[in-house]
Amino acid sequence: MAAGAHGEAAVVSGVVAGEDRDQENLLLLRPFQDFAVNNGSMPVWLQITLPIVTALLGGGVGFGFGRLGKALDRRQDQKDAEAVRVQAEQARRPAFAVEHVRGALYRLVNIGEADATRVQFSDRDESYAQIQYRPERISLGIGAAHEFGILTADAMPLPGRVMVMSDQFDEPESARVPL
Repeated sequence: MAAGAHGEAAVVSGVVAGEDRDQENLLLLRPFQDFAVNNGSMPVWLQITLPIVTALLGGGVGFGFGRLGKALDRRQDQKDAEAVRVQAEQARRPAFAVEHVRGALYRLVNIGEADATRVQFSDRDESYAQIQYRPERISLGIGAAHEFGILTADAMPLPGRVMVMSDQFDEPESARVPL
């Protein structure tokens, strides 16, 4: 018994000699091993199942989730392709600018990358009544122009913009009038 008492005293003080050392280290680590394997907060079946479920759902995105992810990727690719197509189409559309010629005479110029057909000023614009020699459904090629006049007076100042319609636009486009 004395040896057993001496062995227990050695474990407490941290000094163990020879073969008893390995056995005593195992005794010291045993509470921690029990805690790591089953500390009562997580059942063993869950410790085994959780990594498997995590691998299935996280790594390969699971069985049905993989198809869903691919479908979402295809949908995003289609949206991206549509956005590129719209940008390319808009780059090839007509665009309008107003240039001042002299006095009350101005010029509507197609500065875009495509011809404009059935060009006219919008009658929904407040400046419409001031415009003389309006284009009435004319075609303007790239760089082509049409001259028109803008009446001004004290009661009717120069409008800041005119609204231009053509077949290439669903809504009237604004063109700034230079001062």
